[in-house]
Amino acid sequence: DVPSRSLRSYLISSDVHDDDEKTRCASANLKKAQMLAEVANTTLKCANTGDLAERAARQASELDAQTTPKKPLHGVPVSIKESFAVTGQRSPLGLRELNEPTAPVALEDAAIFTLLRAAGAVPFARTSVPPLLNSTETNNPITGRCLNP
Repeated sequence: DVPSRSLRSYLISSDVHDDDEKTRCASANLKKAQMLAEVANTTLKCANTGDLAERAARQASELDAQTTPKKPLHGVPVSIKESFAVTGQRSPLGLRELNEPTAPVALEDAAIFTLLRAAGAVPFARTSVPPLLNSTETNNPITGRCLNP
């Protein structure tokens, strides 16, 4: 069952009442987003955390340890489409052939991924896309039909 609350309301709900304190809790926000994505994905078939989970956890810990001024998207968990390259991962573009172990992996991150991280965002999942991005709805042979909440 997908939670009826929005991701935003889920992320900002906590026992912390100080807004500044919430922005410093990148690790807590990341854990909430990852948990919600896992629950939602069982029904919606839309996200893949893969190796990004470990990378996101490291980045969130680094953000929590920062004493310098906060960045505009400090600690905000974000997902990115599989069409954008992530170092060491495949970008299957909704095609089974590009998801095979022999398919090439990205040698560097896409510019948008780098810019989001530089602004303090924490990419934690990649969301599925239609084959070759050639449709307005996502239904591919890897994940099946993506159902939006």
